[in-house]
Amino acid sequence: MHGITKPVVLAVEGPSAPIKDPYGRSVRGVMATGKIDRKDWGMTWNQALDSGGMVVSDEVKLEINAELAERMAAPPAPAAAEKPAVATGGTKAPSAAPTKPATPAAAPAKPAK
Repeated sequence: MHGITKPVVLAVEGPSAPIKDPYGRSVRGVMATGKIDRKDWGMTWNQALDSGGMVVSDEVKLEINAELAERMAAPPAPAAAEKPAVATGGTKAPSAAPTKPATPAAAPAKPAK
């Protein structure tokens, strides 16, 4: 925060017992809470209020609620296409007719001058 990295200790509750969501996934909940002092991160701006208080508190409360969902299994892969049968017993399967090589398209004729 504000270009400063520091470790923060959080109190963690959970993970909860798994339950099934409407999609059939197993989900769990977890919650973490903590407090930090914003001055520890170099954030010192503040302004006094007419009523005697300050605009911004030095204490920042952290509350994190997370849901952990089990990843669904991938659907089964489609079956591989069957290979064509191979002729046996001394007979050959008919071969495909030979193909002619592709010929390049003729360039358009240039008009005579």
